[in-house]
Amino acid sequence: MKVFAFGNNKGGITKTTSTVNLAYGLACRGYRTAVVDADAQCNSTYTLLGIDAIDYDDAVAELDTRPATLFDVIIGVNGDQRHRRNLADVIVPVPQQEGLYLAKGSVQLANADILLAASKGREKILHRALQPLADQFDVVLIDTPPTLGMMPVNAFVAARDGIIIPITPQSYSVLGIRTLEEALQQLRDEVELSIPIFGVVAAKVQRTKNATDRMKQVRGYFGELLFKTTIPINEKVEEASDMQVPLFTYAAKSTGAVAYAALVDEFVARAGL
Repeated sequence: MKVFAFGNNKGGITKTTSTVNLAYGLACRGYRTAVVDADAQCNSTYTLLGIDAIDYDDAVAELDTRPATLFDVIIGVNGDQRHRRNLADVIVPVPQQEGLYLAKGSVQLANADILLAASKGREKILHRALQPLADQFDVVLIDTPPTLGMMPVNAFVAARDGIIIPITPQSYSVLGIRTLEEALQQLRDEVELSIPIFGVVAAKVQRTKNATDRMKQVRGYFGELLFKTTIPINEKVEEASDMQVPLFTYAAKSTGAVAYAALVDEFVARAGL
């Protein structure tokens, strides 16, 4: 089982879109793939299971009456860290695609930093939870929030095969990479793990001089880590994201879907699947 985390402390750079579409494409090719939604915004959960997958009633209900989510794995049932669920208990199949599974997110994960403040070994909870599933999945992709808090830290520590950084060719997106890299290096030093960067995905790419210049900067900075496949700005990608449905089911023949399919092929080759 190979484990990767999508990470960037900047929002709006297609992190969830790339996570979901890569996972969907891998499952289409026969790889048993699980998405772990570690973002309290739950966008991967909404996209793969529908907008009703997590509703307001779940958010405000008593903890012991909520459907099982990643909150129960990371924080614990009823918020009790002595009684954490197994990750297998919260993973569900995605109905529209065979071989694709999801560990549902929870809005309560927004409180992870506070609830885990005094928890020993808190940065390795997700890594430990994944270990019993090693023989059940080929690939695990973790979607993370655009922060540098406890949930991204758990995801990065669990992602022993590397971090995938999605970016857009805009100055503030490119500059934000340095902040992420500094945080990753600090985490590497603290947990004594390599936590490699597996690849960089450029999305929302336009055919403009400014975008071309930015891409040259990114290519010069990351070199071979930058995937050759880029995801163009495409209205179908935006529509699928807004409607919270996988692009491959919404507009399989769109230029965006074709680009993501090529990214899947490149990912498979690079990961040695």
